[in-house]
Amino acid sequence: MLSLLMINSDSLYNDHEEFKEHILTNLRVSENLIKNELYQYLLGWLVGETLTKWKQKLESIIYGSDILTRKDDYIAKFDNKPFIL
Repeated sequence: MLSLLMINSDSLYNDHEEFKEHILTNLRVSENLIKNELYQYLLGWLVGETLTKWKQKLESIIYGSDILTRKDDYIAKFDNKPFIL
């Protein structure tokens, strides 16, 4: 499976946490948002989307605009949830 995977980035990261922080910083989300949950949501979506396309024998090309759309959808769900104590 790894032979099918290619990450295209302007720079590479040796540390997972550094990569994660870079992603969250560039998404420019509010400090009120639980960033770790957003990261996990986006990562899960990326894996699911990739596996679905591979099963269909398609290239899994995911553009930055696709990720930003998913991020906005997640934030809209987060903003619309009632806060209950």
